[in-house]
Amino acid sequence: MLVLQTWGQGDSDEFVASGQNQVSGYLCASRITLTAGKFSLVDLFDDNACSHDARTQFMNWALMDNGAWDFASDTRGCTYGVALEAYRKRWAWRVASVMVPKYANGMQMDTQIAQARSEYFEGERRHALHLHAGAVRLMAYVNHAHMGSYRETIDTPVFGMDITKSRAYRAKYGAGINLEQEIAKDLGVFFRYGLDDGHTETWAFTEIDRTGSGGFSLSGRRWSRPSDHFRLAFVENGLSHDHEEHLSLGGNGFIIGDGKLNYGREKVLETYYSIALKHGFALAPNFQYVVNLAYNRDRGPVPICALRLHWQR
Repeated sequence: MLVLQTWGQGDSDEFVASGQNQVSGYLCASRITLTAGKFSLVDLFDDNACSHDARTQFMNWALMDNGAWDFASDTRGCTYGVALEAYRKRWAWRVASVMVPKYANGMQMDTQIAQARSEYFEGERRHALHLHAGAVRLMAYVNHAHMGSYRETIDTPVFGMDITKSRAYRAKYGAGINLEQEIAKDLGVFFRYGLDDGHTETWAFTEIDRTGSGGFSLSGRRWSRPSDHFRLAFVENGLSHDHEEHLSLGGNGFIIGDGKLNYGREKVLETYYSIALKHGFALAPNFQYVVNLAYNRDRGPVPICALRLHWQR
């Protein structure tokens, strides 16, 4: 169940375009919005016009969102909780408190909310440079969950590098910055940087402790295809020292683990061209090139080709 309530705080309105789970219309520019129930945090936080929706934009997880943001969710990407958003002319603030999974990347949520929960804060500043829109978003979060400690696992030989044996209620902290800027009517750029403390096991999203990404989006307006889009981005991901050492000694996370890690930062180049077809269809050839796959210099480089067909009415 989801409850969504908006309270207008002024007379001026702004247009909201139609989109996934969004009916087009007008909303009060100054407003407070309450979201409660089952929802996905990525629908509210870390938005970016160039890089946020894997259904129509970049497909790599570290480009879809801040890769170091271990956002609370079940295996399917949803959680339960409450979020509050406040909008003003150029500013927006968002806070949320939600449940975390009982096990890493699990479906069951931990009901011990006094010890297991996640809190988020995001501040957004919208601006215009020479009449071109842009935004800066700063985000911070803390996860409380029954997580294992990399250092405790390393320092306790009897655990045999099994991080699940060191699990206890602990906290994980993280932060990120998210920028987007229109350069011309058909050209936009973006940048993200994020990190977490890297002391506890990855709990819900993916195994990244440091990430930096950037890229651009160009519409086909210049070659008389205004509904087409060409996008290119680069992302570099890294691990904390404790996380790296745990994997190097034979440990595993819920996504990666080679038994022996020859560590190197993972680097990904992704590009695609979305071709607008008739009746709401779009066809998008996609290419990714991954160096040091899963942080291992002995893996890759790996080229990945994909073809995405999207239909939207």
